[in-house]
Amino acid sequence: MRPEHPLANATLTLDDYLAARHLLVSGRRRGRGQPDVALQALGLQREIAVRVQGYTVAAAITAADDLLWTVPAALALHTRLHVTALPFECQPLRFALYWTREADQDPASRWIRERVAQAFAAGLSHVAASSA
Repeated sequence: MRPEHPLANATLTLDDYLAARHLLVSGRRRGRGQPDVALQALGLQREIAVRVQGYTVAAAITAADDLLWTVPAALALHTRLHVTALPFECQPLRFALYWTREADQDPASRWIRERVAQAFAAGLSHVAASSA
């Protein structure tokens, strides 16, 4: 959330989280995010007010509006947003790399896969979700 958000100076409660409007980063026009799966297991639902396809756009919109954006903490910490813990348990995002059989032995493809894997191992593989 933006630092000036009305919820930024207090502990985020589940009621506050559910009452807020949310932003979701997704490449799909429909569907749920990781927090929605966790909330559904509790019999709850949040309001997705805005859906975007990129994290940079999500950060810019969240910084300018009273939306909540639930994002892995490792990504949120690279923004100027206020970061707080979720008021419910949420499974961390799982990331996977896919490539074609032909690219398996390609030196350039192998190089970029190794760099991406190193970046995730260093900071993203163990991070739980937070609300920004």
